Amino acid sequence: MSGDNSNHLPVAHTNASNSSDLGICHLPPTSKNLALSLILIAICIVTFCGNLFVCATVYIHCALRSTTNYLIVSLALADLLVSLLSMPFRIHFTLRNNNWCLRSNVCGLWIWVDFVACSSSIGSLAAVSIDRFVAVKFPLRYRVLLTKQTSLKMICFVWMYSMIFASLGNYNWTFHAFETFTQCHKNDRVFYTTVASLAFFLPLGIIIGTYTYLTKVAVHQRRRTLTNTVRPEGERPFRRARILHELKAAKMMACVVLIFIASWAPFFILMLSGFWHDRLNIPYAVRDIFVLILPNLNSAINPFMYMAFTRELREQVAKLVERLFCRSCKCHESRVP
Repeated sequence: MSGDNSNHLPVAHTNASNSSDLGICHLPPTSKNLALSLILIAICIVTFCGNLFVCATVYIHCALRSTTNYLIVSLALADLLVSLLSMPFRIHFTLRNNNWCLRSNVCGLWIWVDFVACSSSIGSLAAVSIDRFVAVKFPLRYRVLLTKQTSLKMICFVWMYSMIFASLGNYNWTFHAFETFTQCHKNDRVFYTTVASLAFFLPLGIIIGTYTYLTKVAVHQRRRTLTNTVRPEGERPFRRARILHELKAAKMMACVVLIFIASWAPFFILMLSGFWHDRLNIPYAVRDIFVLILPNLNSAINPFMYMAFTRELREQVAKLVERLFCRSCKCHESRVP
């Protein structure tokens, strides 16, 4: 999901500067940076198309406008924001051999968008985990406890929470001064440690706690299915079927969460280690994989995870794509003499 904050890592900025007056911004990219840029361009296109189709499909089809899908759309919007306002700057930065050749206020926008996208992604995942917890813990009261209005309030809280933290990044908490972003570099370990704790590890703790409970329920239901050939007297079949249905949805989000953790946890660990251990020497190959590629790749994978586990969403997205391509093909055929 989310944006790439590698431009904030000390190891990523050994050569970074606002160097348009030095002429090095006109130099061709190195072979390594060119290859990285091509990979990022491919990820950016897939991220934009995949998340746009998910958002458009839920918007067009009223049957898909459920509480869980609203939260999924919030996550898709964060990934869409990455493809529109974060990755293009990363690609430009990489093509310029890790030299910032744009204005400093553009750099400030890039850093702000990165913060908002990353924080809203993990916040949306935490909101979905709470949604799944309530659905499994209180299956008969779920529609009363978590209405569409409640989910919209949760989404607004997540985005406001993310924007406030991102806006606080305009001030340097370590050196007590306002940021100028003249070299597109925010050297502020106090701020990054606070943000990592409250905007990543805290929501991550909520997610791990809720999905630990859901895993226990899934194991319990599985054992009952295998051992009970006769339905116990007094068991309510509707409640049991409801729990099984919600567990299937929880399984999808558990996969999304695991991929998110695998994509982002190394980044935050490397970032905090780089700020608090000055002599830490991170190999460039490790940085490129865990700081540049994986966080951005997560934003491209998410929409396909939604479609893989949700048959209705998968079918409607396929119909939408088919409709768009068929229309473009017909227009092309009509222009051919």
